Amino acid sequence: STGRRAAALGAGALLVAVGIYAGLCIAAGDYYYSRGRKLQAAGHPNRASLEYARAIDWRGWDFRYHHSLGLAHLEGRRYAEAEAALRRSLELHPNNAPALRLLGQALWWQEKKADQAVLVLQRAVELDPLNPQSHRWLAFACQQRQDHAGAIAAWEEALALQPQDAEILMRLGIEYQAAGQLPKALDRLEQAARLQPQSPTILGNL
Repeated sequence: STGRRAAALGAGALLVAVGIYAGLCIAAGDYYYSRGRKLQAAGHPNRASLEYARAIDWRGWDFRYHHSLGLAHLEGRRYAEAEAALRRSLELHPNNAPALRLLGQALWWQEKKADQAVLVLQRAVELDPLNPQSHRWLAFACQQRQDHAGAIAAWEEALALQPQDAEILMRLGIEYQAAGQLPKALDRLEQAARLQPQSPTILGNL
């Protein structure tokens, strides 16, 4: 009937309009996202964050946009804003280890959030145990709350992945010293000194 044909045409036109709008959102979002990535790579995190925010206005359901916005805020030292963006990214993609690692850093930089940082970074380690950066930041977070045992365990895990890293050895030695385990501290610092015999920081701690 005429009514049914009109309804079918109306529904078809509506679907076409929705498809066009969805395509426009994707295209505009990707345009601003690519601009943000170029600015971020050029060392302009503040300008990049503006482009990422525009991308999110068009395509707010993409976890990558919120992830990149969080990273730009982190590089710009806007830690509360970074935390909000990264939490939104994790709502869209809960098992994203890089986003968890960045969120842990954003929390670490804020006062009185070391406990939250430890929980987030422990989750990052569970999801990506072979990434030494997850263990490094977990160690920093444990240090911030004076958890020497947790920091030592995290540094040891990082060292297992990068056994020739003098900085890890030095930090592990410092943490053993803080925990009162001087023989182990001396052993790790001596290993670090053998790798970098001209480092004044390592030699000073040794």
